[in-house]
Amino acid sequence: ALYEKARIRAVSEYGGVGVWEMSPKRPHPHTPIPPHIDAMPEKDYSHRDILDKLGLKPGQAVRVVGGGDKALLARVREKVGRAPVRAGLADVVLYWPRSVGEITPSLLELRVDIVQNGGIWVFTAKRGQRSASGMDYLNQTDLIPQGLAAGLVDNKTCSVSDTESAMRFVIRKKDRQA
Repeated sequence: ALYEKARIRAVSEYGGVGVWEMSPKRPHPHTPIPPHIDAMPEKDYSHRDILDKLGLKPGQAVRVVGGGDKALLARVREKVGRAPVRAGLADVVLYWPRSVGEITPSLLELRVDIVQNGGIWVFTAKRGQRSASGMDYLNQTDLIPQGLAAGLVDNKTCSVSDTESAMRFVIRKKDRQA
């Protein structure tokens, strides 16, 4: 049956509130979802090694800022085949902030220290945990505006360990110099 376009506000059985736009192209919100759609598996990256998740490759220049996990940093050095760089441009920055207030100013400084297609990984503690730098939990959605304030955009997140996760920030393509 066709029906006119309408907006319906409804409360779900779980207490959530939703607004649905109804049109002939969209079924009623209570129409069951076809089994093949409902059964689509989520992607699982837990089997991937953290160094692959971070996109590290042999020969890359990696800069480390803050107090990172020593075992992880030893593996990073082994993977890239060189010590972390202290000067010059880096392909990847691994950054463990000590406080929320330092994140945007640090990202502003680090932005000019990466190659145009490089990335800055910001490591934060998971809920109820403490990061390797000693910082308490910070919701990763609170990191996004800090990156934007530094002229960076987030484009990837990953679980690093049982206690940490990381978010990668990059220079927007339209802002990259040729």
